[in-house]
Amino acid sequence: MPAADNKSKGASERPIVPDVVRQHAEQAAFFWAQRDTLMTDDPPDFHVVAGVDRRLEANLDGLRIAGPAAWPFVVAAYDDFPEKGELFLYAWMAIE
Repeated sequence: MPAADNKSKGASERPIVPDVVRQHAEQAAFFWAQRDTLMTDDPPDFHVVAGVDRRLEANLDGLRIAGPAAWPFVVAAYDDFPEKGELFLYAWMAIE
């Protein structure tokens, strides 16, 4: 059997759970906005920021796993609530 036949499914072929991907998009936007606000404190509480960063990264990982299938949820989040967290998420997806 050729090696090509043993490849795992590509990101665009992976099944997703829409409600979970939507939650990842919403929470990633929320945690980034929260992080941005926390960083304006003088001085920032880096222990608290690190905790938010971990939660943000966990949700970004969920979107990475969803791959291109996450785009509709990111666009919908921005369309529904065009604020700094959603804008960050939109830009992050474009770069990722």
